[in-house]
Amino acid sequence: MATLKDVAEMAHVSIATASNVITGAKAVRPELAKRVEEAIRELNYNTIRKSKNEKNKYTKTIGFIVSQLDSIFFPLVILGIQKIAAENGYSLTFYPTNYSGDLEKKYIRNLVNNKIDGIILDSVVSYSDASYFQYLSHLQANGRPVPVVGIQGDLTPYNIPSITLNSISGGYMATEHLIQKGCSKIACITGPLTASWAIDRLEGYKQCLSDYHLPFNSSYVAAGDCTPTSGYLQTNSLLLNAVDFDGLFAQNDLMVIGALKALKEKNIPVPEQIKIVGYDNIFVATITEPSITSIHIPKQRLGEEAARCLINRIGTAQSAPAERIELPLTLTERQTTNKNVPENWDLFFV
Repeated sequence: MATLKDVAEMAHVSIATASNVITGAKAVRPELAKRVEEAIRELNYNTIRKSKNEKNKYTKTIGFIVSQLDSIFFPLVILGIQKIAAENGYSLTFYPTNYSGDLEKKYIRNLVNNKIDGIILDSVVSYSDASYFQYLSHLQANGRPVPVVGIQGDLTPYNIPSITLNSISGGYMATEHLIQKGCSKIACITGPLTASWAIDRLEGYKQCLSDYHLPFNSSYVAAGDCTPTSGYLQTNSLLLNAVDFDGLFAQNDLMVIGALKALKEKNIPVPEQIKIVGYDNIFVATITEPSITSIHIPKQRLGEEAARCLINRIGTAQSAPAERIELPLTLTERQTTNKNVPENWDLFFV
């Protein structure tokens, strides 16, 4: 059985440094932390010190590692997780990564060290980091498996159950709607391109342009961060750079709110001159002026399915094939693409 000393020697660091990486007690330079994490995975080192009395003990607590806790999108996801967790006697703890892969990896270690029973993960780590996801598929605490369930992206190639959303299809759907509304010069404000869903939504946008024989131009793409401020700034940047667009696909509704403000300040009417499609279908999309056409994600169901899947795997062998549940995406048309759509306060369409 590997020891902390073995980990330190393989990583070429001191035992104190290896310990700090595992416990999070002190900050460690990223390059050193990466070496320690690789050694932990290579040696299959168990970061939990356990006694015979602790072995196989469950805490009835599940963790949720979330990319952005202050987004309007996630409270409904959390509501769904909490609903199923409470019905089964579990409590919930969550950690926001703010799209930092390093924080995600730290929080995984913290949750395992705190003897968590299972983890729901909205990962922002590149799927090319195969060793990391293989490590997640074999997590252990107190001598027992700690199951992980992914949301949004598909982690089943690493035998991690996943509740997925086809973001390529969603990006395609948003772009196609703008084309069908007469747009031929479509800009795109992306989410953080460290996130798989943002990359996939951009890919759907590109595929749709290609299928409709419209050219892709990188100057029409601006990188946002899912906040209204980034929607405002990136829309202004497109306008200042004289990008001539008649349609805009923003990868979440909050960025649409910023875009609407920028266009209003320039006296550019929506949807008469520029049509806009957002994503997520948060309740704010129904009460802006104009209201926002958006790709609907069943947010509460996303949380419910993830919690149900996770709880079903707690205490069971992890050798069974990982299940993948894909939730449907639909487009809800509102006034940013059709001014004749009546106002509809569908606030409870979750």
